Order: sequence, then C-alpha cells, then structure tokens
Amino acid sequence: MTSLLTGDFDESPVEQQFTSWFRENPARCVQRDLFVKLSTGVGGPREIVAERLLGSIMQVWKGAGAKFGDVLARQLDELIVFKPPATADQAEAQRAALKSLDELKARLRVLDEAPNEEPSQ
Repeated sequence: MTSLLTGDFDESPVEQQFTSWFRENPARCVQRDLFVKLSTGVGGPREIVAERLLGSIMQVWKGAGAKFGDVLARQLDELIVFKPPATADQAEAQRAALKSLDELKARLRVLDEAPNEEPSQ
C-alpha cells in the first residue's frame, strides 16, 4: 500500500494497473499527491490514508460516473474533522483552516476536468 502513497509502483501486475491508470490522466497523480500530503499532514495514519485512496480508486473504477477528485474531496470531509472552538481565536483559526480545506477540495475537483496532459501543480 505504500506505493499508492508515493506513486512508485513496481512491476507486479496489480501495480502495473495503477501505473497505467495514473499515466492515462496525469492530473490523477497531482490529485493523489495533494490528497496524501494533506491527509498525512494533518496526522492521518498512512495505513488509513492508503486504504481511503485505494477505496477512492476502486469507486472510480466501478464506473457510475464517479470522478477521482470529487471522491477524494469527500474522503477529506470524512478524514478531517474539527472540534468545536473554545475561544474566538480558535474559531477564527478554524474558519481559515476550513477555507483552505475548501480551496484544496475545489482544486481536486477542478483537476477532474483537466485535459490528459501534464498539469501544473
């Protein structure tokens, strides 16, 4: 599962499926990277982040119109939760954090619409 987090896939048949899928649309590499960095950066255990990432990929592979960035954004909603703020300063910091999180989720979704070429990060 570490390879899902890093994007460094080996030559095994399963990992070659991931390699092909990510190469098919390079924006997916950016989405994966953003999701992993944010999820692990806020303290998400690597194993849980990898499981959520794999689940997101599987959901897209099932079809039914699921888009990778949207699925990842919804995963972030489940992974990142805030405790109610106790002070006005905490409330302000939480508002700023939520705004940043919403911007990152929007970026994940916009990348779904990126052409199949190398996107800028």
